[in-house]
Amino acid sequence: MSFPWREGHDLVVKHETLTRLIEGATPDQMKAIARLVLRLSGYPPSRITDGPYDGGTDFVIEQPSGSPLPVAVALSIEKDWRKKIHGDVEKARRKLGVETVLFISSRRIPEGTFRPEQTKVLDAFSVRVDRIDQQGIAELVMGQGALPALLEALDISSSGGGLPTRPSDRRRDAAYAFAFFAPEVRSFRKSVRDRSLLVALAQAGGRANVDELCVDASRLLGMEIDDAMALRHDLDRMRGQGKVLGRNGIVMLTDTERATMDALRTLRHRDEATLRDELRSPVESIGLDPPADALDALMHGLGAFTARHVGAPQSLEHLHAHARRLRRELEAFGLPHGGRGDRFVEQVIELARASDFGQSLATGSVYQALTSFDRSALLRALDAQSIAFVLDASVAIPMFCALFQGSIEQRFFLVAEELHRKARRTELPLQLPDVWLEEMASHLLKAREYAALVSDEDLRQSKNAYVAYYAASRRRGRTQEFSRFLESFGLTEALGRRAEGDWVGARRELEIFLRRQLLHYGIGVVPTKTDRQHLDRAAQDWVWACHQLDIDDRSPLLQRHDQRVLAWLSSSTEHDPSHAPLIATWDRILRRARPESAAGGALDPLALVELLSFVSDSREPAMTARFAALQLTEAEAERGAAILDTLISFEHPNLSDAELLQKATAFKREYLSNQQAHSNVAALERDWQSFQDRT
Repeated sequence: MSFPWREGHDLVVKHETLTRLIEGATPDQMKAIARLVLRLSGYPPSRITDGPYDGGTDFVIEQPSGSPLPVAVALSIEKDWRKKIHGDVEKARRKLGVETVLFISSRRIPEGTFRPEQTKVLDAFSVRVDRIDQQGIAELVMGQGALPALLEALDISSSGGGLPTRPSDRRRDAAYAFAFFAPEVRSFRKSVRDRSLLVALAQAGGRANVDELCVDASRLLGMEIDDAMALRHDLDRMRGQGKVLGRNGIVMLTDTERATMDALRTLRHRDEATLRDELRSPVESIGLDPPADALDALMHGLGAFTARHVGAPQSLEHLHAHARRLRRELEAFGLPHGGRGDRFVEQVIELARASDFGQSLATGSVYQALTSFDRSALLRALDAQSIAFVLDASVAIPMFCALFQGSIEQRFFLVAEELHRKARRTELPLQLPDVWLEEMASHLLKAREYAALVSDEDLRQSKNAYVAYYAASRRRGRTQEFSRFLESFGLTEALGRRAEGDWVGARRELEIFLRRQLLHYGIGVVPTKTDRQHLDRAAQDWVWACHQLDIDDRSPLLQRHDQRVLAWLSSSTEHDPSHAPLIATWDRILRRARPESAAGGALDPLALVELLSFVSDSREPAMTARFAALQLTEAEAERGAAILDTLISFEHPNLSDAELLQKATAFKREYLSNQQAHSNVAALERDWQSFQDRT
């Protein structure tokens, strides 16, 4: 199966900021933009003259002889571009006798909707109409280095705004520049290195020592300093292309590139100021004081959330740390604890996520991240003939619950549902290994153990995804009984009683039910046949990954299942190297143990969602910020759920006792007030026994 985004065109990221500015152009600004577009298209400025407006044309292009070409140039800032095209063409044909009309619009006119109108015009008036829409204008301007001229046409002063003073500003400059110079997938590394060197050179004042520049650009890219000198080759190539000047170890920006960098910084500061203005009202409403300093801290802290997470090592951990730090900084300005503070954090992160500033940085961050991304297997997957997403149980259960029962506001369920939506939209198959289907059924059977405590809202962060879904849905006002909820997944009371004496038989019956339901949502269950050689290799990779991550081995059964999937994937890709399976998993061990030599890779679902947004040219805001906001507001529940999950693991047969149930709830409250988090199961069990003895 081929990638749908490769059919007939290269990947081009839309210049969202520019297209919005073009769409907001006044009639006079649109005339100036049209003159620029015609000049960039090869028409000398001296040949472009005002046309007779009542003739359906705004410009006339003269030939060297002085006589007009048989081409009418019509401009439009109107939303109803179809009506405008037909009206202008009819006038131009009737009054000027032209056979071609170039329609320049400040609106977006997709190719698929333009073609039928083009045919109608040709049939009705015998006139061929071509169009340059807002996206075409943006691409023409960026492709020919005319961004400063476009800003001038829009009456935006390109002063550059001064050099950045903080590392975060420098990274934002780089990401912003990447977003405006999007290359096709196969050549993005070269293009990003070029843009990094130009940004670093602009930030150095337009002149720098070659060695120092390479080191500086490597920092923007997240490269190792030892690899910085490899950028010398890129500088030599850029010098040959006329993008930079210099000799004797010194390199300088050309006037054109300097003007472009100044214009980009002007746009970034403009977008940043717009976001700051939007944040001012919620900051003042919640009473952060002093508001100006709080806004400074907020703008600085939100940068981490506007970037797309694409699976680099430790990225999720860093995102969590950024979220905690932002919350602490805002609390220093008076952010309230509890639900009111949570709603504020969600609101401001959503504003940043949806802003022009946030969307540009999210796009550019993909290039930054992928350039330093060491998962070569993933990059090879982008060149494979076919690809499939292999779902871990930790992803498959939330995905199934959200599809089967409806969406809920919990980060793991939202990401899983979004992964399903994007995979189906891009026609990429979703697969569930049979051993992980077994885990889906086992988790469902174990969900019954939570019946006595399931009303506790903290369990919306339970490690049992069925329980987490139910608790989250109750918090949103759904009142379904827990037993009825389990029955909807096939776990009837009769099957639950059967599991007491025949666990395997009950589990297999649930597997049949789940397999049928999953197929309804396009998730196929696949057998994991493999051999001893690949199993032994997978076991070695697994042990080494645990050692690297300093993680104790999990239960032998789960370990065998995961190793079997790794072995199956290795053997299947050896048999068919053109196929690249990508494991979607939150499990760090699986992501580390996946053999680098095999096609495909292993990434967390959030990274896959963001990568699919990138390669499919999605205009939707990055999911990373939404994930981070929920992670921040769910932190307290996560701590409570960890305690309840552990208590249930060794007390579930006794929790039907009302007194013990009350003690468990009281223990959780006391433990949360005295501890940041329990260190391990054994420590929590000792504290639980001590609590029971005291009470």
